[in-house]
Amino acid sequence: MTENNQNCSLSCRRVPEKILQIRLALGLSESEIYEKLYTDLPASVVLIGLYESGEAEPSLLEVLDYSRLAGVSMEQIIDDSLDLDSAVFPLLR
Repeated sequence: MTENNQNCSLSCRRVPEKILQIRLALGLSESEIYEKLYTDLPASVVLIGLYESGEAEPSLLEVLDYSRLAGVSMEQIIDDSLDLDSAVFPLLR
């Protein structure tokens, strides 16, 4: 876990797990989700793997993009007390 994750003001240690869950539920590879999230930004597909493993932390704008792509609120991704279950994430049904 990165130092940033340990110092997060919310309990957000599960962000890597949740963004991986979103990608898998959408049936996308790392390259495919990269193309959807970073169409106008100079970034690397390697970032996706770093985010999912917790080695790097996505910005709030990136979390917003994930939330919009998945149809969930940012709070559901950031707040560790909330799960991305079928009630809040219909794609997991």
